[in-house]
Amino acid sequence: MLAGWTGERHTIEVLSVGSIGIANRELRTDGGDDRLTQDRIMPLDRPVDALVARLALINDAKDSIDAQYYQWNSDAVGYAFLSSLIAAADRGVSVRLLVDDMKLRSRSKRIASQCLHPNLDIRVFNPWTSRSGPAMQALEFVRRFRKLDHRMHNKLLVTDGEQAIFGGRNIGAEHFGLNDDFNVVDFDVLLSGASVVDLSAVFDDYWNSSSAVPGSTLDSTVSESDLDAVRVMVAEELRVGEPDLAAFREEEARWNKTMATNIRGLADGAVHVIADTPSVSGTAERTQVISVLRRLAGSATKDLVIVTPFFVPSDADIQAYEEIVAQGVRVRLLTNSLASNPGTISNSGFKRHRLAIVRAGVELHELRPDAAVKPMWETPPCVGRYLGLHAKMFIIDRETIFLGSVNLDPRSKYVNTEMGVHIRDSTLAEECADRALSLMVPENAWTVRIGADGRLRWSSDQGDLRRQPARRVGQRVADWIFGLLPIRNYV
Repeated sequence: MLAGWTGERHTIEVLSVGSIGIANRELRTDGGDDRLTQDRIMPLDRPVDALVARLALINDAKDSIDAQYYQWNSDAVGYAFLSSLIAAADRGVSVRLLVDDMKLRSRSKRIASQCLHPNLDIRVFNPWTSRSGPAMQALEFVRRFRKLDHRMHNKLLVTDGEQAIFGGRNIGAEHFGLNDDFNVVDFDVLLSGASVVDLSAVFDDYWNSSSAVPGSTLDSTVSESDLDAVRVMVAEELRVGEPDLAAFREEEARWNKTMATNIRGLADGAVHVIADTPSVSGTAERTQVISVLRRLAGSATKDLVIVTPFFVPSDADIQAYEEIVAQGVRVRLLTNSLASNPGTISNSGFKRHRLAIVRAGVELHELRPDAAVKPMWETPPCVGRYLGLHAKMFIIDRETIFLGSVNLDPRSKYVNTEMGVHIRDSTLAEECADRALSLMVPENAWTVRIGADGRLRWSSDQGDLRRQPARRVGQRVADWIFGLLPIRNYV
């Protein structure tokens, strides 16, 4: 068992190839195009590849586009995606967009206006009833906390039921190296083939759930003129953002060659999709995607490499790490430091357990905001102030890997919906392990150790620190305040 892997609460759907929907597809058996039969995969770690791949899938779609995201920002990246989706809908592609409502409340009219398009359908997950005024929204959140706190954390794009991108990235500038404040190390993959049917089934499950509310209901006053206004606004925002997207436009022309060079086949049955139930009623029996991770971690015999931006283990989790290490498994874990964390509250939950985690034998590393690899996660001309971590990877014995939206914190354990994909492929596992370990070297991360005095030390190529590193004093103050609050089930 690993952090956040006890006390599961959400129902799991384990969808393996052949178990759902695939019998309804006409698969090629004549030696022709095998896109629907053999799974093929391409890692998307470079921000440029990750954005160009998504736009290419949208621009090449012929029949359908299904997109499901926790966060969709109003920035250059968000408008580039939205412009491409509208263009796809204009050419007759059926577009379905499902986004969590956490940050959409100010965009109600725009969402309802876009739903007037005959080929563009938007739904919001678990929406607020109050759509205007922070005071009313705050009051509603207090009154309906248990329901409204439950958010859809999934990230998924599926086109034509044949190609999909999943992993850690939301639709926002910092996930693609374009945020002037901070950018993040992130990771996802492009998958094509038969297993995409299972990812489509996950999308359909959420889309058809009672928690997914049609965007058209958010504002009943909209008209065609409002849709026209949205088109004009998106075009203008995209024009303003084009200088930031220049590097991506250059790569778009080379995308087909890039993909042909880097995509490769997987063995039959290598891909297994796992997703939580979308229910927010509180009445369903709940286990969590994270329980699959617990079983996978328990199967490790030699090596366990974990990358998680948010890490808050329970006492039972720490004992489980100790047992895994005692069995001869080397456990290496990379997470955010306080200094690399865009927020502070998650670190306030983590810091209580650092010493116990290191004593348990886990090799703990925390990302540096000034990591030597920082330029790799920035897209010219952007240079952010600091680097953070948002990737989620779990590599077992360099033979299998789990990728998805799940973090190792109580929100993933108790509150949010999550999804992920378990892939049995040693080549991919080796590649991802090497990527992860390269981030743990002294020029990129602090190694957390116990000093001779029994207290923690943060070591890097710049020397040792006697207290957790931070970007500024304000972070330390906020961290101290959050540490006093009764929010242990949430951080």
